[in-house]
Amino acid sequence: MKSLPWMIACIVLVALGGSSCVPVPEAPTGGGGTLIPGGYYVLCEGLWRQDNSTISYVVPGTMNTIRDVVGYVNPEIRLGDTGSDMVAIGDTMYVAVNTTRTIEVFRRSTGHWLGRIRMPGRKEPYRMAVGNGATIYVTNLNDDSMTEIDARTLQITVESVPTGPAPEGIATDGQLIVVANSGLGDLRYREADAGSVYVYQRSDLARVRVLRDLPNVGDVLVDRQRRRCWISWRHRTSLPDSLGGIVCYDMRTWSELGRWRLRSPGRMTLAASTGSIYALVSGAVLRCDVGVATATSILRNESSDVWYGLSVDEDRAVLWICNARQYVTDGSLLEVGLDGRRLAEYSVGLNPSMILAAQANR
Repeated sequence: MKSLPWMIACIVLVALGGSSCVPVPEAPTGGGGTLIPGGYYVLCEGLWRQDNSTISYVVPGTMNTIRDVVGYVNPEIRLGDTGSDMVAIGDTMYVAVNTTRTIEVFRRSTGHWLGRIRMPGRKEPYRMAVGNGATIYVTNLNDDSMTEIDARTLQITVESVPTGPAPEGIATDGQLIVVANSGLGDLRYREADAGSVYVYQRSDLARVRVLRDLPNVGDVLVDRQRRRCWISWRHRTSLPDSLGGIVCYDMRTWSELGRWRLRSPGRMTLAASTGSIYALVSGAVLRCDVGVATATSILRNESSDVWYGLSVDEDRAVLWICNARQYVTDGSLLEVGLDGRRLAEYSVGLNPSMILAAQANR
């Protein structure tokens, strides 16, 4: 299970052993604060089933870091357990909270809580993608489905669309939706379509294509401008000598534009201006470019820390690396130049996994 995020492993163990109580968000201590503009939200998962997920807030170039911005701004709200993804539409931010089975909605510029979407049944939201600016698509890792949500009304519009085993990453170009069915590595690899990617028409949610032979597939990215789909797969931990990789497809023809064999790639992030993608691979940051056969090394992790999330910020010409350290202590956010120069490090909450700018134009 080393190649899977620790939370997925815990989800499966609990599912096999029986259900337990789901924590309800409680009021935090303090609150009512205001944010300095120009900062970045950092989603910190915490420890699964410990009800300690937070969103930290970092203002680059200053020492101003808020460990729990949800409680700081909203004295009556606690994020829940366990934060797994966040996306934004304009000045509204949506945060998937897996075990609590909600999507929490915030004003992006201020951090104020706006509302809550309760997932139907026992669906546990995992990853999200924004459709046409008014629709959000959510993978539900625990019941092999996808849900459609009206982002304006915060209502469920399509409760359940069948996916393959254990859907993780999801992305859309506005016309097609791409969903990665990991199969949870060795746990469900024998099931039909484990290690595949489903492609749906967004207009009617009909499945129109299946991409196969992607063992333990995890992350998907869509380059809308170029109509390219990037997919990473990690292979299975029972095959320690095997490699995962990253593949890029032309979404008009689904022909391969490039394939890079790499050991257990993790999060990917797209540089929209160039079409390059950056990826966490075996303790390093690599860049892949269509037309270049070999991935370019940007920065290596020389420590024992775990780099858990990655985002490119083209406005600042930097990479943000979410450093989870060893998963059991507060993490940090690394600010790194696109050439690999380390610029700054900011203290954040426990197990940071992703970052989102507070300004809607970033």
